[in-house]
This record gives sequence, C-alpha cells and structure tokens, in this order.
Amino acid sequence: TGVTLLAYALIVFTLVFSSVLSGVFSGEVGKLADDEGGGYDLLVTTGSAGPVDTERLEAAGGVREAAALSWTVAGFRVGGTGTFEDWAISGFGDDFLEGGPPALESFDRAEYPNEAAVWRAVHADAGLAIADVAFLESGGGPPEDNARVGDDIQVRAPGTNTTVTRRVVALSAAGAAFSGVMVSRESLAGFVENPVVNRYYAQTAAGSDPGVVAEKLQLDFLRSGLEARPFEAVVREVLRGQEAFFDLIEGYLALGLLRALGAPASVARWALLAESGLVALGGVLIGAALALVTSYGLVAGSSAFGDGDAAFAVPWARLALLVFCALVSSLLVALPAVVRVVRTAPAAVLRNIGEGAD
Repeated sequence: TGVTLLAYALIVFTLVFSSVLSGVFSGEVGKLADDEGGGYDLLVTTGSAGPVDTERLEAAGGVREAAALSWTVAGFRVGGTGTFEDWAISGFGDDFLEGGPPALESFDRAEYPNEAAVWRAVHADAGLAIADVAFLESGGGPPEDNARVGDDIQVRAPGTNTTVTRRVVALSAAGAAFSGVMVSRESLAGFVENPVVNRYYAQTAAGSDPGVVAEKLQLDFLRSGLEARPFEAVVREVLRGQEAFFDLIEGYLALGLLRALGAPASVARWALLAESGLVALGGVLIGAALALVTSYGLVAGSSAFGDGDAAFAVPWARLALLVFCALVSSLLVALPAVVRVVRTAPAAVLRNIGEGAD
C-alpha cells in the first residue's frame, strides 16, 4: 500500500506540475506578444532581392502604419577576445520609435529615466546597441546572460569582415522574432554595405484581425515573397515546443499510470476495491498539492521567466479531469480482478491457499 501510494503521488505530482507550467506558459502569450512587438501587431519580412517599400505596404488594406528595418546576420563577440558567432542585427529609424518599440528587460535607470529614452539614445548614437534577451544563445532553457548592460560587443560585417565596437545599453525582452541586436540605421550603414530594408513592424487598422490582415498581405505581395505573421503567432510558435514537451510527459505518464494500477487476481478482494480508491485519492491529492506548491514557488520566486511577473494560474478544469480519470481508471482496473475473485468458489480458494503453503 505504501509503495502504491508513493507511485500515485510521484506520477500525479509530475502530471499536475507539467499541467500547471503548461498553463502558465499559455497564459503568458498575450504579455509576451506585447513585449515582443511593442506597439506593433505584425512582423513582415520580404526578400532582399525584391523588397516591398513602406508606401506600398501602408497602402494595403488593414495596415495603418509600418516601420522599416534593415535586417542582416553579422558576427558577434563580447569583449575583444574569443571567436565570432553569427547573430541577427537590425537597423531602425525614427519611424520605428513612433509606433512603440519592443519592451526592455533591463537598462541603466541612473542614466536613462525610461525605456523611450534608451531607444532615443540608441537612435541618436551610432556607438550604442540594444541586445536581445536570447543574444548568442545556442540552446534552449533560460537566458544565458551572454551580454550585460555596459558590455562592449564587437560586430563583424558579413562579406567585408569590417569590425566595429558597440556598447550594450539595454537588453530587450524580445527574442522570438529574431530581430537580434538593435542599432540605428546609420550605425548599421557604418559597417554594412548598402543595407536593404527587408523587414517591417506593422500596425493593423482599428478593428482588424491581425491574422486576417497577415494572410491578405501574403496574397497581395506573393510575387515579392512577403511573409507576414502576427506577433502572437510568432510567440506561440516558440512556445509550442515547450507545450508539446509537457504534453508528451503527461501522455507518457498517464499511460504508465494505467499500467501500474492493476491488481493481481490472486490477491484481489472486494476490500481492495475500496483500498485502491482510498490509495488513489490520497496519492492524487498529495501529488497535486506538492505540484501546485512547487510550481507556485517556481513561477512566483524564480528568475526563469525573466524580470517580468508571470501570473500563476491553476488550470482547474484540466486538473479536475486528470484527478477524475486517475480515480476512475484505478477502480476500473481493479474491478475485473475483484469480480473474478468473488466468483471463485470458497473451496477453490482454500485449496489454492493450501497449495501455496506447501
């Protein structure tokens, strides 16, 4: 009974824990999309060979304003030593500031009073840069802090290998769109030959569905190879891998739970049916309680979600279904064995017991 109780608790603990984290990630999509896009709704990319100019894009139905970016990939390293690693870099203009740039995760508040002041300073000074939260990361997991506010980073231009130094004055909360390091358009032109406008952050018209507008833009500019996606879809695509991992864990453990709850017919009694229910209930409650406490501590007190406050939310409907299925499954698995034992003649039971004693 003790081992069965422990098995219930551990399995349900993992199921509830993964369900809560999956729910927290899903509930943060809106906030993450706002941080990623700032005041913009759509991420629009075009081919460098046949880019779409701002006037044509803003003339399309459903688009209110569009801010142009020059996007490319360059080599980066922090400090003056080490190897260069490829990462994205984007040059922006004053139109990008007017619409509301992405949120900043950290910056020197003694030097800049607010986020808008940081963006204006980077726009005005070609020697400044804003690194994204995932700067130079090579794998999953929490941010690796490859660059910090105040660090000097060296940038090597593609093709020419021209190297310049930029000082990181802030870390952006954005990363899913892979706009990379943000510098002024003049700063980018200082070491990249003829940078091309090939990316836009666009605002949709009031009352327009960003998803519908994105599909229409792709049809209208099909020959230009334009791709448009709402920032919410961009964030969901990044989170989909994490949610799929949690779903895989839940499905695997749920299957193992059904396999582990069977009771041998030789030891099953009607009493075992009640015992199975009590053990299952105790294990489920213990596992669920421990998972909720642990996940709350992770969400509320950990830096894994960045400086932003992630809202802790309990997926009650999902947990209720999980508890119900665990209890019903345990009883259903035990029931056939109990029925077979009840139908066994008392003499046969006594004979089997005697043979076992021999």
